[in-house]
Amino acid sequence: LFKPNTYDPKDWQCPKPSCRTVNFKKRQTCISCGARKPEGSNRPLDDWRDGEKISMGPWTCSECSSKNEGGAMYCMQCKQPSPDMKRAIEEEKQQRAADEGRGGGLFDRQDPNDRNAWDSDDEEVDEFGRRKKSAKTRNAAKARGAPSEIKGQARDARADKHKAALERLR
Repeated sequence: LFKPNTYDPKDWQCPKPSCRTVNFKKRQTCISCGARKPEGSNRPLDDWRDGEKISMGPWTCSECSSKNEGGAMYCMQCKQPSPDMKRAIEEEKQQRAADEGRGGGLFDRQDPNDRNAWDSDDEEVDEFGRRKKSAKTRNAAKARGAPSEIKGQARDARADKHKAALERLR
């Protein structure tokens, strides 16, 4: 039975463990790494779309004690996973746990101590590659008054004008 887009049984896989590229039967060298085609009989390649081949015999559910067929991954009556499926689920959980990082996303840290202390005041460019203002300019701005003080003074002046306008309306 021939499935479209499957491997030809005479296609071959590169023998180098670091490559393993599937090559057409007509090629004498690997298209990826240039290794020679292995001589001798090769078994046909497994089609990855057929899924994993697990040979499992009939099993009895530990929850409802019903008998299930050999290929069933879940109990037909109570829908509990088979012992092999439970093992596969547990292995997948462990694999995912090993692959996960500590933090979630940007600025999502589990521990505030993970943040590296970094003072960039002595650098000439910021993290985006823009040239920073010189230290003289920053010191001059501090001497004139901090921006928060200037904003506070402007807010007070606006509040005084607002009060005066309300007094005139009375």
